[in-house]
Amino acid sequence: MERVKPGRRTVFLETARRLMREIPWDPIRKTFLFISLGIFTGTMAFTVLTGDPTIEWSWWWLWFGLFLTILPMIMGRVTCGWFCPYAALHDIFFSKLRYRRARWPTKLRNLRFALLFGLLAVLGTVEIFWDWDFFIWYSRAYLVLAVIWGLVFPPRDWCKYVCVLGAYAQLYGRVRVLGIRVDESLCRRCRPCLCQETCLIDVGWTEVTHGGRWATPDYCIVCCNCINACPFGAVYAWRIH
Repeated sequence: MERVKPGRRTVFLETARRLMREIPWDPIRKTFLFISLGIFTGTMAFTVLTGDPTIEWSWWWLWFGLFLTILPMIMGRVTCGWFCPYAALHDIFFSKLRYRRARWPTKLRNLRFALLFGLLAVLGTVEIFWDWDFFIWYSRAYLVLAVIWGLVFPPRDWCKYVCVLGAYAQLYGRVRVLGIRVDESLCRRCRPCLCQETCLIDVGWTEVTHGGRWATPDYCIVCCNCINACPFGAVYAWRIH
């Protein structure tokens, strides 16, 4: 029986997936998070020392436009996993604290969209009646809230349940081109699932692999931990639309 040779596209895909599995994504991701945090604190320090908020203001508009609006349309909430200074605090520092934290009430979960639109309404009203550079003060107030949350609750629950920036990015992420996929032929439906255990955002992997989509949902932050965790090479980043 004649053996069918794999096509170039198949060979390219398999090579890419093998390389993805070999790359240690977590330290690379945390490096980008640390750089983002450094830029964030650096621009704030410049404003405090010079009294000129231009650099801080410009950086936040760039970050908001590029990382929270444009980039999510390409790869979903990747900013939350790789370029968010608040996430840097949670992943690099607060995740190292070993003590029992409070649990966010189940009934108050998934409020981020309600909080997003409520916050936009408040900020819009404030901007109409007061000359207030909300971008500067909002980013700082948000930093305080993120720190308090990381000390009281499990750090990444912030991203899952209440972060309005993540909700904003998720709105654009619904049309994303790239994301995390699962190869149906290689997935062994492990129990326990290592992808589930290493997922920072607690993606429902049972739904991913049994709901007919075989791709992570739009709230996935593309941390890529699952790519390294899957022992069968079933998980990879690729085109999903």
